[in-house]
Amino acid sequence: MHPWLLQKAENLRCSHQISRTQSHVAQLSQVERAYVLLFFTVITNSPGFNSQGFSSLFFTLNNPFPPRTREDIIEWYRLFENMRNGKLSEMAEMHSFYKAVPEELKRHELYGLHCINVIMATLAPALTHSKIDKVKLMWKDLSSSHDELPSALKILRACVSKMDDLREYVAMKEGQGNEGRSEIAFSDEEWIERAQWIPSAFRREQLN
Repeated sequence: MHPWLLQKAENLRCSHQISRTQSHVAQLSQVERAYVLLFFTVITNSPGFNSQGFSSLFFTLNNPFPPRTREDIIEWYRLFENMRNGKLSEMAEMHSFYKAVPEELKRHELYGLHCINVIMATLAPALTHSKIDKVKLMWKDLSSSHDELPSALKILRACVSKMDDLREYVAMKEGQGNEGRSEIAFSDEEWIERAQWIPSAFRREQLN
């Protein structure tokens, strides 16, 4: 495909991503939005995504606009697009393997998917140069859920433990090695504090 056609197709895909994600976030309850923010915190504080200095995920999400280049942003966007597609495949496999996956675990996986979509939608305006207001509205909705973070965290920790149990069972059933239990690198208090972070391009003073 010609480079300018590829860029046009990518811009259209990013534009749809913004609209779709903002609409989904608007329909979530406050506890569900808080749950997404907790997932967002785990990813954005992951050492694997933050070892590249200026180009780290944290700094890129904080302000995805120039002087960052399109190449830098699209590289991150494609990475999470692939991650989302992989998550969808994983969810499909898990649900087909089990005839009755508990609803709470299905929701847990869905919120993880919402989180990836939020990351992509936050990056997307730097590529499309449009729909910035929709991303600001998305972050306004997300930030309105901060009071529900403690409640969401209790649910999330319980679900993480059950997801570990589920993956251990699948590994045993398929004769695979166990990857171990999930570990979160910070306390509940620190997790809740970090989950209230908002990218500087979309902070509260710019959302009114």
